[in-house]
Amino acid sequence: MDDPLGCIDTVSICLTEPDPIQVFSTVNPTSSSLISDGSIILDSISGGVPPYNFSWNGPGGFNSNNQNITNLSSGTYVLNLLDDNSCLYTETFVIDALVPGCTDSSASNYNPLANVDDSSCCYILLNQSDTTICLGESVFLDLDLSSSTYLWSTGETTSSISVSPTTSSFYWVLTDNNCYNSINIFVNPVYSNSFSITSCDTYLWDGILYSSSGQYTNIYTDINGCDSTVTLNLNINYSDSITNTITSCDSYTWDGVVYTSSGQ
Repeated sequence: MDDPLGCIDTVSICLTEPDPIQVFSTVNPTSSSLISDGSIILDSISGGVPPYNFSWNGPGGFNSNNQNITNLSSGTYVLNLLDDNSCLYTETFVIDALVPGCTDSSASNYNPLANVDDSSCCYILLNQSDTTICLGESVFLDLDLSSSTYLWSTGETTSSISVSPTTSSFYWVLTDNNCYNSINIFVNPVYSNSFSITSCDTYLWDGILYSSSGQYTNIYTDINGCDSTVTLNLNINYSDSITNTITSCDSYTWDGVVYTSSGQ
């Protein structure tokens, strides 16, 4: 650097940059979705230039300028931290609600919403799987393990039941320790139809020739293996046959035809 007289001086300036801001925190979930007892604790902050200013935003219009926030409901919270150099640090936190239940997907009472295992898992199973039946058929339902109590969706309290649903149905059973299992039973319909026919002398139905009046039944099996019944109400009218003997001279006219020789 030169002055007006041409003298030279040297000045050294040292610029330092603070370390990046880092936040170390502890997030505590709520004990349930109905209780606001969660918290976010900023255990330590490094980097940047203290002091720090805090600005929190959260669900339901929540806001705070405290370092640590408590009595929180479940949801998403955003921290905007500003250091003394106006450097901004932003981080998003999620507070979950504790949902106790069985977290083992192989258990019969598995709760996919549970995030805390409460040791309630049980492993009782129906001996039957989801099945399809024909209308009128029955299904026997029982369990692979014994229980001290039983409650079926039908209201029965025995260890096993027999059901004959008329439409596709869902059945469940509740045993001791609230152990639960269920089954779907799908019902394919069967049909019963009838029709009436009047015929002369005979009537052919499904390859069988009938020559007398009466009620006849055929059973048909559909692609689902279910039988449907069709009933034929048949009335047979028989043709008349009459023989007349006529003696005539030279010729005889019958129904417009002239016959000139004997015969039948």
